[in-house]
Amino acid sequence: MNCLKCGQEISGEQVFCDSCLADMERHPVKPGTPVIIPKRSKPLPSKRPHRKIQKPEDQIAALKKIANFLLALVILLMIACGLLTAAMFHFKNQAEDQTHQKQAAVEIVSRETFFDSI
Repeated sequence: MNCLKCGQEISGEQVFCDSCLADMERHPVKPGTPVIIPKRSKPLPSKRPHRKIQKPEDQIAALKKIANFLLALVILLMIACGLLTAAMFHFKNQAEDQTHQKQAAVEIVSRETFFDSI
């Protein structure tokens, strides 16, 4: 809360700050006397900062920047997915080739043993 006389920020339930209360004690006023509070020389600080209103051109430029960023992000994700898929197929084919080589080696050995037995 702010002092009603000078506008200085005060804490608690007080209406006037300590310096204004001391000044008022030096110059007492009879009860019921109308008191005029002078206008504040400085404006009260705002509780939250005001947002600046942007020009439509600035808003469009900001939206274009955001759209370009999102587009670049999507393209990078697509490239990463493509690379992962290619790597997955490569390793799968490599594993299949090794399996085929082992099977071929087993067939060769089994043919040799078959012909040796004849």
